[in-house]
Amino acid sequence: MRKNKFFRPALLLVIWLFMVFSLPLKAEEVYPRSGGYLGLGSNELKPFKTYTNARFGYSIEVPNDLTAQPEAQNGDGRRFTGSYVLTVYASNNILEQTPAQIMQGLAGTAKLNTCALGPKKYAKELTAFWKTSGASWKASASQSGVDEPIIHLCRTFIVEGEGMPDGGLIVTAIVEYPESYDSRADFHQAIRHSIKSLRYAR
Repeated sequence: MRKNKFFRPALLLVIWLFMVFSLPLKAEEVYPRSGGYLGLGSNELKPFKTYTNARFGYSIEVPNDLTAQPEAQNGDGRRFTGSYVLTVYASNNILEQTPAQIMQGLAGTAKLNTCALGPKKYAKELTAFWKTSGASWKASASQSGVDEPIIHLCRTFIVEGEGMPDGGLIVTAIVEYPESYDSRADFHQAIRHSIKSLRYAR
């Protein structure tokens, strides 16, 4: 009788564990484990592609639903476009600016909101976002039919050390997207992963 008394609870525990670990993963769980992400309004897994800049030696993982535009004539970076826009570039820090000064120069009069995407990889690094009108989106990203506010998520860092110019090398990535995309968890995970993957590769 004692065997039966302990056998049934043990069997129920085994069945419960099996059911828990065999359940399908939610979208937000699939993303970090798969190396890809679920596209907007789609169940199709879309992996990233790596862009490496030959001139300055930085790299970033780009969501696969974006189309690469021609590299800038001076070779400093590239723009990737789709229903949102990712722009990456680098330049010598001739003015010896701080990341905060660089970021404010990009945002103009818009209010900067700093945020953290994880531990900083560089001593001089900043991640922030700001909001602008749809008019600026049409002008800067050549997008049409978007009248809602546009969010700009940006990460910039300065690489210093041996072989670097005075003031260091500035590396920047900016994602621009309509404010309504804020409600899409899979989109946020994708762009956060992309921004975090930006690094100096040499």
